[in-house]
Amino acid sequence: MSLEERVLHNAQERCRISPESPLVLGVSGGADSLCLLDVLHRAGFNLIVAHFNHRLRPEAESEADWVRAQAQQRGLRVELGQGEVLALAKEQGMSVEEAAREARYSFLFSVAHQVHAQGVAVAHTASDQVETVLMHLIRGTGHKGLTGMPYRGFLNQFSTTTPLVRPMLSIWREEVLAYCHERGLTWLEDPSNRDVRFTRNRLRNEVLPLLKQVNPRVEEAIWRLSTLLAEEDDVFENAFQQAWNQCVLEQSSKQIVLSRERVQTLLPALQREVLRWSLSLLRPALRDLDFDTVNRAMQFVQQPTQSRHIHLVAGLGLRLEGEHLIVDDETFVQSLPSDFPQMPSQAQYVLPVPGSLVLPNGWSIEVQRVDVLPDSWDEASRWEAFISGDALGEAFEVRPFRPGERFQPLGMGGKSRKISDFWVDVGLPRRLRSGWPLVFAQDEVVWIPGFRLDHRWRVTPETRSVFRLQIRREAG
Repeated sequence: MSLEERVLHNAQERCRISPESPLVLGVSGGADSLCLLDVLHRAGFNLIVAHFNHRLRPEAESEADWVRAQAQQRGLRVELGQGEVLALAKEQGMSVEEAAREARYSFLFSVAHQVHAQGVAVAHTASDQVETVLMHLIRGTGHKGLTGMPYRGFLNQFSTTTPLVRPMLSIWREEVLAYCHERGLTWLEDPSNRDVRFTRNRLRNEVLPLLKQVNPRVEEAIWRLSTLLAEEDDVFENAFQQAWNQCVLEQSSKQIVLSRERVQTLLPALQREVLRWSLSLLRPALRDLDFDTVNRAMQFVQQPTQSRHIHLVAGLGLRLEGEHLIVDDETFVQSLPSDFPQMPSQAQYVLPVPGSLVLPNGWSIEVQRVDVLPDSWDEASRWEAFISGDALGEAFEVRPFRPGERFQPLGMGGKSRKISDFWVDVGLPRRLRSGWPLVFAQDEVVWIPGFRLDHRWRVTPETRSVFRLQIRREAG
């Protein structure tokens, strides 16, 4: 099959794109993207040419004009974008390569969304695939990294619905150049491709030539390895999906809760992938998770630290609460979660009697006099308490506990217990303790909402007046 036939076969069979629907094509002006532009245009694809100016070189402006001219010569719509990549790299703490990639794909997918494109196409070749696999290998990767780039996939940080497709992934760079010469196509040469300060360029210009001295067909060997692993990955993916569904208890954009017991029963390969995928879901832009990060997470699963928490990577942490493993954004942990009653750790509020108080994260506490007690204490919710009001003043104080404070838990015959120890007894997650609201009267605990009434405020046969304390989450 000719280059043209192979590219079109990949486009339709592996990338699953059709000529009829709009397709955004990223064109840098180099031989690879010009080759793909020529092939797809000749085949009648509905193309929107998109070019991003990284503003890294003086000639970048003229290159954008050149790409515009190429599109206009073919009667195609063209979209041009630009960004200050150096500033982005500094601001985000990225390498220039990563910042350029981030800015470029953000632009390409924004164009795709505007035109309702079926996908974004880029001109990655088999040669690029080899370099990518080598980059993953030297950074420390698992089997996922060795599969390289897929013909069709999703870059979730940019779009979960519009795929990125690579119709030229089986075409070698030498074949591209031969096609361009045969078709009389001229292309732009990017001088930065020879700058060995960039990892990919060093691999291309220095490492691969050395490897070819050992095996002249080393590129084919690496490409074949990635292809075989990608095919075998389909089998692994089925096993992973079953493991994932078995282990995940809760999932959101800020945290993923896993069953530690179920994770521990997995084979190491599946355990590693469940943890790796959890991190990837919370940080879609995080690429090439290294072996050490995932391995530290696996070690924590088996032997948690004394603090029951470890920092992993990019602001993500792993902690153990009871038998739940929680992978989360550590900045999120510092906020006030609305699933539980919480308040700022240094705050102090007044709860009038009778009356109510709304907490900052949407929960409210209310105290009202009642004339009828529940028929059975079993019917009482953990979020309510019936107290003796015989010595009740005009208001309660609501605040979190302070170090060293004690109370007399109901059911312990008047014996006192440190609140900090009580938190351990009931298994309240550490992150919730400093903000959990307690009801006080004259600096003595009356009620720990959700857990225990103080013995001194219990209702007895001699009690003359009864009040109900209730805490609940406000609707919406």
